[in-house]
Formats: sequence, structure tokens, C-alpha cells
Amino acid sequence: MKPPLHYLKISLGCLALGAYAASFIGCASSPMPLVCRHTAVPCALKAGEIYGRDNVGVAVGIAGGIRARHAQAYYIKDGKITWLSNNGQSCETSERDWFDPEQYLTINQFINEPWW
Repeated sequence: MKPPLHYLKISLGCLALGAYAASFIGCASSPMPLVCRHTAVPCALKAGEIYGRDNVGVAVGIAGGIRARHAQAYYIKDGKITWLSNNGQSCETSERDWFDPEQYLTINQFINEPWW
């Protein structure tokens, strides 16, 4: 018969291994949520590949009733602004979100200026 200390060592080893594995599973199963400032840049970059980098940007302003800062990507074609939104999988054309744009920034300006 094995001494109880042997079983304690095995149990502690299994517990440590389980905690180590769970740390990776936890990160994979609970991602940090993306908000408008995170999704606006990839949408603007994608539109820039299609319509040219000089014709895209990110508009920023105050969102309707909640008085929070908001950002949304857009592109300009034939003098008309088309708004873009991220649906969780890709960027698509959309209506302007519930905010009043105060600034129309280039991608670089948006990234480099602490507007939020």
C-alpha cells in the first residue's frame, strides 16, 4: 500500500496541471468585447483597399441619448458618404449609427489622437 503522502503529491500535481490548462480555456471562452473604436479601424482599412485610402476615415462624435463618445467608419464615393458597420464577422454598409459626427478623421488621426 502506498503512503498517503504519495497520493497527496499526485493530487497536487493534477490540480496544478488542471489549473494551468484552465487558464488557457478561460481566455479562449471569454474574449474581451469589441466596441465601436475597435471595429471602426478594420472597416476603414478594408474600405481603403477598395476605394483608396484617401477616401476613407472614421467619424467621431457624441452618441444620442447616452452622451457617450462613438466612432464609425465611412468611405466616400462620388462625393457621397457611405457608412460601415462591423457585424461581428465582417464589415458591411449600413446607416449612420445613432450619433452626431463632430470630426471626420483619417485612419492615422483616429489611431493617434486620444479622442475617446
